Order: sequence, then C-alpha cells, then structure tokens
Amino acid sequence: EYKRQADQSEQVIRHLKQEIEHLNTLLLSKDSHIDSLKQAMLLLENHQAKLTESPAPWWKFWKKS
Repeated sequence: EYKRQADQSEQVIRHLKQEIEHLNTLLLSKDSHIDSLKQAMLLLENHQAKLTESPAPWWKFWKKS
C-alpha cells in the first residue's frame, strides 16, 4: 500500500514538473512575442513621425541640416 502511494506521488510530481516546464516555455514565448510587438510599435511610430514631418519648401533647400 505504501509503495503504491509513493509511486502515485512520484507520478504526480513528475506530471507537475512537466506542467511547470511547459508553463515556463509559454511564458518565455509570451515575453518574446511582447518584445516583438514593442519593436514593431517603435518602428511604426518612427515611420509615422517621418511621414508627418513636413518637408521644407523647395526654395529652402540651403537650410537642410
């Protein structure tokens, strides 16, 4: 009886460790995805800022920095 309970406990522990490992993998994946989204937002904001900059009129070409 004791041996059977010990085997069941080991099986439960093994299962829980696998589940924890899986959840940690999902967390890493989520964090990576969030980082990708942040990078994409920065690129979009930068691109939008460039689009909204009004270019100097052509006759002010000498003032270009």
